[in-house]
Amino acid sequence: MVLAAQSVQSTGDLFLVRIYNRANEIENDTSNFLTNEDTEPDADDASIDTVASDEVLLWTKTAARMLQKQWPRQDKGKQHHSGVDDDEYYRKLIIHHQNSYPNYSLACSYLLMKCSGKTSSTKTYVCLGHGRLTECYESAGGNAAAATFILVDSDHRGNGYGSILVRLLEQEAKAKERLGCQYHFVYLWCKTATAPFYERGGYLPCRNRVSLQRPCLKTLTATSVQSLEDILRHRRADSAITTTVKKKLETVVLLPSSRPPSQPTNNNGSIVEGRDQDNAEEDIWLRKRLVDHVASIRISEEDRRNEINQFVAATSTAGTVSNEVSTNTIVVEKDNLKYRYQYIWNLNVPWQMQIGPTCGLTAIRMIVEAYFPINTKQREEYQEGLIFESSSILEDARNLGYTEDGEMFDTNNLRDLMRDQLLKAARLSPCDDFIVQTREVSSLTLDDIETTLQSRGLWILPYDSNPRTKLPGNFLGNHSHWGIVVGILYQSARTTATQSTTSANTSVSMAVDNSTLDAKVNRVKDNKGFSTSNPSKPEAHLIVQHSLSSKWAIAPMQEWFDSNRQLITVNKDKFALGNEELLNLKNTAVQILPSL
Repeated sequence: MVLAAQSVQSTGDLFLVRIYNRANEIENDTSNFLTNEDTEPDADDASIDTVASDEVLLWTKTAARMLQKQWPRQDKGKQHHSGVDDDEYYRKLIIHHQNSYPNYSLACSYLLMKCSGKTSSTKTYVCLGHGRLTECYESAGGNAAAATFILVDSDHRGNGYGSILVRLLEQEAKAKERLGCQYHFVYLWCKTATAPFYERGGYLPCRNRVSLQRPCLKTLTATSVQSLEDILRHRRADSAITTTVKKKLETVVLLPSSRPPSQPTNNNGSIVEGRDQDNAEEDIWLRKRLVDHVASIRISEEDRRNEINQFVAATSTAGTVSNEVSTNTIVVEKDNLKYRYQYIWNLNVPWQMQIGPTCGLTAIRMIVEAYFPINTKQREEYQEGLIFESSSILEDARNLGYTEDGEMFDTNNLRDLMRDQLLKAARLSPCDDFIVQTREVSSLTLDDIETTLQSRGLWILPYDSNPRTKLPGNFLGNHSHWGIVVGILYQSARTTATQSTTSANTSVSMAVDNSTLDAKVNRVKDNKGFSTSNPSKPEAHLIVQHSLSSKWAIAPMQEWFDSNRQLITVNKDKFALGNEELLNLKNTAVQILPSL
């Protein structure tokens, strides 16, 4: 075994090091301990020369002894009987399972190393601590990693190394180029006594579901994993289940708010077997956000038209589908019958994925960028905080007392924050004023929605999102979500295919111009744009853009409104609202209307 070390993060003379088995020598590489290119340490003080495999092995043994001392293996006697050293389990844990360089994937252990000396002959390395990052799944949105086995050697405590170790682990979790993805949250499962240490570093108690990810789960979608965990949680509650199975399920589903306090655990989040449950310490989950938000993307007009075509094909009688792009019309013909769909929409709203429970804040950000598009240079300045006084909507919401980590349960708070963000963005360039107001959903009509869209306006609507379909559902607010109404899809009553096309198109619904937000929509309001020979009112579907998926959610307007009017609670497994009077979602929506 030829061990090598890779420095992935550093600060001063401290290095966060990944240990791996170099089965094959890396071509043209003369050093097996490499500095992180992004940190650019001082050439004299922080450069690291070749470290022999034997010395790297000593580092792993030192770290393994630290871990064994802190968390003794329960099968220690069995290991002795088989002739295996007590520390071997931890040595295997420390050595990364991949021999790739420089890119790799989690789970991975890291050593905190201190380098002394400036020349090859005088340099010495001391192992100060250990930390491990494990990919995990959580239902709040975004990629998450769990930090486990965090430990500083007892001989070196009290020097701030613990804070440095945690900070370097957080930095590495954001190393998208090296890890293949960027992690947006870091979770810690720790004892109550050590929680203040992490809270001083920005960690907050969390209530949402967290699971250490198993390899088989990587092949499933997040929705499938969540459904699987729901099944396992219900099974665990079944009194007929055996104790052995209960312990296995506990390692899959971690619900600290509902887990029986008698279940003892290690700091790494695994069940401790063979301990007296009466003496178990209380464990809690803590979470820290690493990323405020991610960049938005523009979905092409062709892709959006395909989405509507697919929806029409899936919900209408199968037949020949034809498009009249100039009039935003879809016609389905079968058995001499014609079904006509027309739509208005606003394609200027970019899509952005939410990070954590920030669906409301993400909706605000998408709308701001719709009215004030950000070019490449501005985007860089925006991310660096140079455009706005506070480029973080999340920080603004926190400072106003609206949220803790992005969750928004008061429509009036969201309205005020929407107005503030538009005012901030308007300082960059002249623009129309905006009317931002709360409206009662029970009083809204299709004309209200339509007129706002035709005037370049938008709606933000709270509703219950079905975890599987992302369509509006009725869960009493347990899956409350914010969406942006960006369009309307009308379906007329069927007509005969031989009917005059001129008669069938007496009036036409045109889309909001896709090239500019200043375009006006001219539309003859005659029976909602459909054949005057059919006096019945056409069915209207709202087209809603949300931050859980880049795909639009399309459903009948009445289903959206019904979902909105039953938002009477929140998911208490995820959020601690405290006072029910702070909940203000039912029968409310936010209207954003540029003044003309």
